[in-house]
Amino acid sequence: MYIVERIESPADFAALAPAWDAVFDADPEAHFFLSREWIAQAFAVIGTNCCVLAVRSEEGAGGYQAFLPLRVNAYLSKSQQVFCNELIMPGLVNWADFTGFLCRPEDEAGVIAALAMHLRAMPWALLAMKNLLVSEHRLALFLEAFGQAQFEILQRPRGPNRDGIDNDACPRVQLPASFEGFLAEKASPNTRQKLRRLLRTVEGDGQWRITESDTSTFPRDIEVLLTFWKQAWAAHKGDDIERLTRYYRSILRNAFEAGLMYMPVLWQGDRPVGVLGHFVDRRKRAMLFKVAGRDPDCTEISPGLVLHAWSIRHAIAQGMEAYDFLRGNEAYKYSFGATDRRLVNLTIRTRSRRNAAEGLDPSGMGEVLEQCLRYQQKGQPEKAEIGYRQVLQQDPAQPVAAFLLESLHRQRRMSGSDNAD
Repeated sequence: MYIVERIESPADFAALAPAWDAVFDADPEAHFFLSREWIAQAFAVIGTNCCVLAVRSEEGAGGYQAFLPLRVNAYLSKSQQVFCNELIMPGLVNWADFTGFLCRPEDEAGVIAALAMHLRAMPWALLAMKNLLVSEHRLALFLEAFGQAQFEILQRPRGPNRDGIDNDACPRVQLPASFEGFLAEKASPNTRQKLRRLLRTVEGDGQWRITESDTSTFPRDIEVLLTFWKQAWAAHKGDDIERLTRYYRSILRNAFEAGLMYMPVLWQGDRPVGVLGHFVDRRKRAMLFKVAGRDPDCTEISPGLVLHAWSIRHAIAQGMEAYDFLRGNEAYKYSFGATDRRLVNLTIRTRSRRNAAEGLDPSGMGEVLEQCLRYQQKGQPEKAEIGYRQVLQQDPAQPVAAFLLESLHRQRRMSGSDNAD
């Protein structure tokens, strides 16, 4: 009834654009991090390890019914001493707050069953489903394919982090038709009064003002944002701070260039003191708050509070129906009337701890060879040989694996330790 195709190249993914948008629009559970623009970034960043499973009607009349983005990793199983594959929902290398799949609601049960049955027949030992935003009934339909005889399903709730924040909680505000309606319905009397006062302050002729990034100011504004963000998180993130900053810069810039970014900046005179970065999902009418930066020396006003109030008012004026705080149950989010959605984190693994199907996933071959070469360079030739032989068993004409295996044997002969055939 359904055919599952595997889309592996950016060009083939780009050709899916009309179909992807149609399924995205039809799916009540679709979200920004499953948008075509976001998944295109995943292909650009992850490269050949990224693919999409696309489900379409066998008759061809119904078009595409579902899409599941995946990233294919490879690893050496310590217990089995073979290379295996791990499938993860890519989320742009952990930069998507939510992951999941798209599905038309008309024949949900049949489509999801076809998708899951195809997936279970692929070569993998681990399927990591992290930050999954999905309804309980869809998840149950998906998991039915992974029987207990062959697979083990492990729930992975994270709980509070070291700062006491539960990142499986996702506060979200459903927006009414007017900002006054928002203040009346969502904000407490104390918050309502405070937000009105703050907005009057930045709209007066005094020292405070708010600007909104455009093409001419975005390069300046993003550097202000990231400078403040680095100051706030440098001690917490340690040596990783520069890499994280580069990722933020790339992701925010790409969103801005695609017209999917809203960035208000709070100024005290000519001095910027706060910036918020939001993704804008016009198809699902949602504004998603992603990152904030503020001047720690600014104590006269709350930059975050006034910028969120400004952004919510802007979102309502633009016809948005939701203001999404993404992951984390920080207390301030609930002062805006947010209620939680919950993420699911689970792992499906084969009971054999080996790939469910024979062989390695073809798109993960390059990663296997890269890992083997590193093992060989680090003086662990026995681990490298495992991978080289697995690749050649699957593709005897693979020139890189053959060359590297021969170089390994040559090294052993030179050292007098080669007993291989």
